[in-house]
Order: sequence, then structure tokens, then C-alpha cells
Amino acid sequence: MGPSIAPWSRPPLGAMLITDSTAGLDAVIDRIRTVQCATDIFPTILLSTKLDRPE
Repeated sequence: MGPSIAPWSRPPLGAMLITDSTAGLDAVIDRIRTVQCATDIFPTILLSTKLDRPE
């Protein structure tokens, strides 16, 4: 049996994605949750909007 890892000592993982809608974002998060090793995830989501500014 390998060494056990305490839940609070897991290395942080990150991902950045771009979707056309919040429904698209929800779909991606739902797919991540179906991955066998990602059953215990705590998603922190930072939402931002790119603003087009005149030059």
C-alpha cells in the first residue's frame, strides 16, 4: 500500500477555459466531475469579462 495523502495537502491544480456562455461553463464543470480521479473537487471559479476598449 502506498503512502496516504491528507486531503488538505493535495497540490493545487488549475485550469483556464473560455466558453461562449455560462451554460458552456456548467457543461465543462460537469464533465470534469465525471473523471474518476476528480470526484473530490472543490471548484473555485473566477469569472471575468474581456472588455473591448477603443485605442
